[in-house]
Amino acid sequence: NFVENPNATTLKTNLHLIADIDMENTPMMPLCYGYGFAGNLNGHDFVFKNINITVDNAYGPVGLIGTLGGTQASTIQNCGIASGVINVTGRPRYKASYMSIEDTGDRVGGFVGKGYYQNTLIRKCWNGANLFVENIGATAGIIADPRNYAIVDSCFNVGTMQKRVYGIMGYADNKGKLFNSMSGAAADGVLVDKARTNASDVAQNIVNISGVI
Repeated sequence: NFVENPNATTLKTNLHLIADIDMENTPMMPLCYGYGFAGNLNGHDFVFKNINITVDNAYGPVGLIGTLGGTQASTIQNCGIASGVINVTGRPRYKASYMSIEDTGDRVGGFVGKGYYQNTLIRKCWNGANLFVENIGATAGIIADPRNYAIVDSCFNVGTMQKRVYGIMGYADNKGKLFNSMSGAAADGVLVDKARTNASDVAQNIVNISGVI
């Protein structure tokens, strides 16, 4: 089961796309929702089309893949999301001092909600899906929470977003690294969450066509 399996811990496998995949707007949960994908996904320049990820009362990170990594460094590369929507409603439960709204702290990314192993890599990927969220901690075109030194390289986002959004990468205080990436759609006008970024670890060779870092 590649979709929702709350009783699992980590799925270890390698996946290769051999053609474009049309999801036909069929409502679905994130791949490996509730646990981690630990392996490699190589899209070979093919794309997912017409995705429709809808999650109410989210209890974990959401994206095409909820959590990337978990028990080993993992990779997504050479892959695109050409079209579709990601609709997520979180469960309000706390309000930190820097937040203007209550939210779950859960994350929503076009490709990945959260990276969870050192040197987990997203390379040469792009997102064209539109993200709509309520009660969510952060939203980003590629990865919302690059925890434990996740790396994003040569990626771009053209999907539209709303509410606490970052063009490519969200909570970069978790020492994510960002290279050679750009975004044409970030409502807050930023590529990466600057307020929570360690500048010595993040933002090298960045191209941002939507605003300032």
